[in-house]
Amino acid sequence: MKSILTLLSTTAVLSLSAQITLNDTHFPGANEQYIFSATNDSIDFSQTGANQVWNYGSLTSSSQDTTITKGMSMASGLSSLLFGTFAATPYKATYFGTMVDFPISSFTSFLPVTIDDVSLFTRKTTSQINSVGYEIVFSGQGVPVKSDTIETRYELPLNYADTYTSSGYTYLDLNPIQDAQWIQRRQRSSEVDGWGSLTTPFGTFSVLRIEHTIVENDSFYISVAGFGTWIPVPTMTTHEYEWRSTSDKEAIMRVRTQEVFGTEIVTSKEYRDNPILGLTEDVSFVVSMMNPVTENITVSLNEGVSAYAIVSENGVIYTRNAVVDNSINENVSQLTAGTYFLVLQTEKGITTKKFIKL
Repeated sequence: MKSILTLLSTTAVLSLSAQITLNDTHFPGANEQYIFSATNDSIDFSQTGANQVWNYGSLTSSSQDTTITKGMSMASGLSSLLFGTFAATPYKATYFGTMVDFPISSFTSFLPVTIDDVSLFTRKTTSQINSVGYEIVFSGQGVPVKSDTIETRYELPLNYADTYTSSGYTYLDLNPIQDAQWIQRRQRSSEVDGWGSLTTPFGTFSVLRIEHTIVENDSFYISVAGFGTWIPVPTMTTHEYEWRSTSDKEAIMRVRTQEVFGTEIVTSKEYRDNPILGLTEDVSFVVSMMNPVTENITVSLNEGVSAYAIVSENGVIYTRNAVVDNSINENVSQLTAGTYFLVLQTEKGITTKKFIKL
């Protein structure tokens, strides 16, 4: 039987008799991580409205991944200048993390360099949650860029029937890396179109349902042998449906779709979950590991591991931290003797390694 790691200290069954209001305390801050399970099961994202009952308690996990919000102390030097303490107030980011819906495939198809990673910088205040810019890593070199027009992802507080719109505009000149330019234009329309109770394998929650419609127009300038041209990318319209609660800082469930010839095609379905220990055990990420351990657990890792947790067999979390310099050195002398799991967040998803504390 698979062991279940509980990331939250409690997951309560809530009273579902009233609508909720979402404020800034119900959204992520810096240095936090959230486990999501992807699913291939059917989710009816058309069901919404007042006093709904969404019952998806039988969803099954096909894979797991982690959303990690990194504090600005972890940003590169150039990104710290643009988005850190000394940045203009509208650009002072609260955290940054991997961007999940950046059109990497469209971008790289026009470039002779590869994109290794894209990070989105987020500023959270009591009234808004904004996207203030990116860091795009080309062939190992990070290039930060501020958004000329800051896109608002959430207007706060959020209540049932609220609507808001926002635009984002970002211009990136890749010189001297490459004689290329990128322009991103985004138009967001959001509506809190439902409220009620949602049940998933993670628990039962009072939620608001939010639909975001995002229309994106990108264009690229590429110069080859001294001749350059602007290349427009076909307009992309995506929808994001999310169910949010006051009991968790991330969406409890989320469905993303993309319009193709006027029809919404589902591109991803995920829900907040507890890590499933033993879902994968890819030991190729572990170069060396002291096992059993007495006072310190020392692990040398390959690249591709971003964070780790140490948990007991019954799911108690003792520590959660980002990985620095591909190594872990954690004092575990306070742990009682027994079996524990080292849970790694890798580029392939969640993997676990069992160890013994003497």
